[in-house]
Amino acid sequence: MVFVSYARRDLPFVRDLCGWLRSKGLDVWLDLTRIEAAQEWSSRIADAITTSSHFVVILSPYAMYSQAVLNEIRLAFQAGRKIIPVLLYETELPDCLAAIQWVDFRVSFERGCEELLARLRDVDTKSSRVTVDTPPRQLWVWPGLSPAGLVPSPAAVRGVALLVTASVALKSIWVIVAIMDAASLAAGYAVALGVPALFQFVGTIRAVHRRVTLWEVVSFQLLAILSAPASLLIFDAAPWHFLARTTFTAVIDGVAAAICLTRRGFRRWMIAYPFGWGFKD
Repeated sequence: MVFVSYARRDLPFVRDLCGWLRSKGLDVWLDLTRIEAAQEWSSRIADAITTSSHFVVILSPYAMYSQAVLNEIRLAFQAGRKIIPVLLYETELPDCLAAIQWVDFRVSFERGCEELLARLRDVDTKSSRVTVDTPPRQLWVWPGLSPAGLVPSPAAVRGVALLVTASVALKSIWVIVAIMDAASLAAGYAVALGVPALFQFVGTIRAVHRRVTLWEVVSFQLLAILSAPASLLIFDAAPWHFLARTTFTAVIDGVAAAICLTRRGFRRWMIAYPFGWGFKD
């Protein structure tokens, strides 16, 4: 049996990973309730760890701040389980895990699954591809606020990050230019570009703390797309540059929304809670 230890905010990834492992015939033990009560934890979690053959821990900043995860790691060492760290996000590893080769899931879910399966079946994977033996350096940045290559992440995440960043930057610049050049255009630009940019910026901040949901991201993108035609009501005759700019940013936002909806890699890696609106810890 494979015991999976994780932080609650990484649940979308964990569910996909456990589903994939089960499809390969492995018996996976996953606690979906994240029990915190000491008595229940010792009776259920401890028994599952001590009877498992492998202990898989999902590494992320949230896992390293979770006392439940740290307790599970300690118990796994005490029980002498085979420990396999799975690196989902850049984070600082505790000393007890720093010397153990981790499986890299930061960029490719499929490649990480194949390597993890080989480790669980005790197959030597060192000859199949180059792995990194040193703990990663923690980066407190999000791809949307830095060059995409700075943070290892799936292609879908980097693509959405660059599109949203470009959209917000262009909208902000054009609103400032409109206010400086022509006061009569300021209202239209503020509605068409300024308001959506503000919502997208809020979504970015929530994404930094992994509190954003799929529906939240898509709603912000749809607002940005629909605000362009809605703002035409403000003008009797909209100037050509206004139409061109709002259309251009609407296309960028539309592409980003399509990636959010269609690419499972984005939803698995970025979205904290796939249902609801994310207003919970």
